[in-house]
Amino acid sequence: MKCLRPILLILAFTFVSACAVVDTATQKISSLTGGTEPRTYYVGVPDLKLYPEPRFSKEHIAKLPLNEKLVRYKVERGFAYVKVASTGQAGWVNNAHLIGRKAAPKKATPQEGTLQGGSPEKGLAKKSPPEKDLIEAPSQPNPEIERHDASIFDAF
Repeated sequence: MKCLRPILLILAFTFVSACAVVDTATQKISSLTGGTEPRTYYVGVPDLKLYPEPRFSKEHIAKLPLNEKLVRYKVERGFAYVKVASTGQAGWVNNAHLIGRKAAPKKATPQEGTLQGGSPEKGLAKKSPPEKDLIEAPSQPNPEIERHDASIFDAF
């Protein structure tokens, strides 16, 4: 009888401590999954494909334009389950191509060989840089540069 009491006490202590460990583990897991509430994202690349399953395939539901507003619900293996805000379509996209805010529009730059009016002229040569930006060659050769490949034994 005297041996049974310490054994029961040890078992009860083990049971209570195991319950405490399980409780803290479930709290951590629930806090990780509880933070996956829907968030708003935007498409970061033009023509992002919307797939019916979380994998790359030939079949896609739609191609989403740049800066399209999406609501992301969950992420699995690098794919995000999203719903398009404007059309209501739902599917999977590559999560790496989602951004938190709209991408800045690219400025239109005039192409080389065009005038400000926008019409290209044939036969125009490329403009050379201004004379003040040109670097002149030194008049005297620098001996350190001239002999950089010489052996250390040349002086002896």
